[in-house]
Amino acid sequence: MVDVKNKKGQFADSGFDWDLKNREAEKSENRREPNAETIFQSEELYRTLIETLNDGLGLQDENGIFTYLNDKLSEMFGYSRDEMIGRPVTDFLDDHNRKVFEAQMAKRMKGDSSHYEIVWTGKDGRKIPTIMSPRPIFNDNGTFKGSFAIFTDITERKKMEEELIHLSITDDLTGLYNHRYFYKKISEEVNRAKRMSYPLTLLIFDIDDFKSFNDTYGHIAGDDVLRKVGRIATKNIRKDVDSAFRYGGDEFAIILPYTDREEAIALSARISRCIEREINKTRISIGIASSNHHKSFEEVIKAADEAMYVEKSLRKENRSSKSLQKRLFKKKTA
Repeated sequence: MVDVKNKKGQFADSGFDWDLKNREAEKSENRREPNAETIFQSEELYRTLIETLNDGLGLQDENGIFTYLNDKLSEMFGYSRDEMIGRPVTDFLDDHNRKVFEAQMAKRMKGDSSHYEIVWTGKDGRKIPTIMSPRPIFNDNGTFKGSFAIFTDITERKKMEEELIHLSITDDLTGLYNHRYFYKKISEEVNRAKRMSYPLTLLIFDIDDFKSFNDTYGHIAGDDVLRKVGRIATKNIRKDVDSAFRYGGDEFAIILPYTDREEAIALSARISRCIEREINKTRISIGIASSNHHKSFEEVIKAADEAMYVEKSLRKENRSSKSLQKRLFKKKTA
């Protein structure tokens, strides 16, 4: 096809007549600023996107004051928008997480937009673990003007993680901590006690003649005894201070921070009495060792273990002696 210009600068070919000036005018029109309706439609689109996010979104100024948040963030925190906008972001953090946030804000001011985890405090005091996806805001002069962030609630994920951790360190039968966690915990506690100079005592005990009990009454009855011993141990120790473990088989251990030997002896006697009273035909032998008498946690374990077997041996000798005395008495009276 051949294009031919006429004297007026028009193209003429195959019946089409295009004016070059009109084409330039069209290009100029396309370069114009969007009109008010276009701007409004764009803002409405962004507002709709923000309000339909599954995650919270918040905007803060350079002073760390909330200037905007979507409904999801308001719902997540349990406050109305009016209760949050205009307040410092740090009002919704405890002391530890406030420090985390302030350190992250220092990074935002340098242009860093790394994701991080932080725990917020809701209106009802509930802790809200989140992953933050922040973006810093700078003006044309490069001055920091604040930031916005996506708040992703990871409460359910944290619950699942905690449950998995709990399962990995818990004995299925008794509900006490397991053997593997015992070694981690005793190492931490002995080192902390030495570092902070407070007494720590370890109890290790097992059930006397448990094998004979199992052989006589069966493993189901034996498992029931182990569960009951675990419950008695838990009932007699301090919650969130002491720790009880199924050390292995019919052996148990209790770590007692801030407890000297005399206090541990009193506790062991109480546990022993409870077991004898609540579980028919069941007695235990207990070994006690204190961290201030030994250099390492391994030595503490060994000392408690040896003390338990000494008590067990003495008890057997005592029973044998009593049995011999009974037989001799019968012979004399026969």
